[in-house]
Amino acid sequence: MLRKADNVRTTDAHQVNRDNHVFDKTQAKEDYPHQVALLDLIPRIQSRTRDALSVDRVDTLFFQRKLTGRRCSCFIVESSPDGQCQICYGTGIVGGYSKFGTTDLTIDVTHPSLRCVNVRPLFELQARPVLLGLDDTALEGYIEADVAIRQSLGIADVFKMVVRSTTITQNNSIEAFVKSADETDFVPVTYASLNARIGDQKLTFRFEFSRATLSDANPIMSHFFLRSKLMDDLRIRIDLPRDRESITLAEFGIYDSWQTITAFFDSSVPKVGVEDFVFRCRDQELWKVVDSSPNRPLNILTSHDTTLRLVQTFEPYVNVPVGQT
Repeated sequence: MLRKADNVRTTDAHQVNRDNHVFDKTQAKEDYPHQVALLDLIPRIQSRTRDALSVDRVDTLFFQRKLTGRRCSCFIVESSPDGQCQICYGTGIVGGYSKFGTTDLTIDVTHPSLRCVNVRPLFELQARPVLLGLDDTALEGYIEADVAIRQSLGIADVFKMVVRSTTITQNNSIEAFVKSADETDFVPVTYASLNARIGDQKLTFRFEFSRATLSDANPIMSHFFLRSKLMDDLRIRIDLPRDRESITLAEFGIYDSWQTITAFFDSSVPKVGVEDFVFRCRDQELWKVVDSSPNRPLNILTSHDTTLRLVQTFEPYVNVPVGQT
């Protein structure tokens, strides 16, 4: 009986072995190199790339073109945006470009929550973008707008109110105020007042227009722009080659107008497009991306190889506010 029991156990064991598949040794290691690359090699490449860029670092600020958003007022009836527009910078989308690591907002005539009291869009000026000014019979007026603030560090990177300078005299003015949702009184817009309230989810901005008499110039406003930080360090480190000069164009007085350079980004920037540009902190120069080639082994981003060209002073990129460097 003991022998029979042993035979039963042996038969069961053989039955289990027959159910399992038998692999060749090459089949057993078929996915091993893939798993090693996925879990070990590619993260190591990303880490070493960042370490290499931190040695001979070139600090830059990276600006990406907006792909979605409100249509700019310079592009309402025209067939193309205005290349010198101070709101969209020729992109047709309000804001134009986003600074990497920040969030921004723009209050202009296209803002959905804009409320006007004795202030109206001045379509008769046929300006691009559409401007805001007092009614013909008004001495005072204001506009208000409620804006939703994306969660940030509570630090304003830059803000600006753009007005038509020829319309601002001693007898008229435009002043900006702000308050949070739980406040009843407005306070003047300053970096201190913005930093104290920018952590709230909702802010209300008011812009007060005034002039002494009807014969005084109408104060005219274009827009208000605010950018806040999402991260503390906004600098992107890239690798640049040695500077090179060519005598071919220098003989004709052209030194760097057509110069292009190659730049190497690590994986901290998810996407580098051909409409983006960088601000080089050491010499305050702007460089536009004209070619981008991401390196994606196993569809995981490790770096970008790009070609940059120098931005000229007449291009709209120079009007984008840089902010803190």
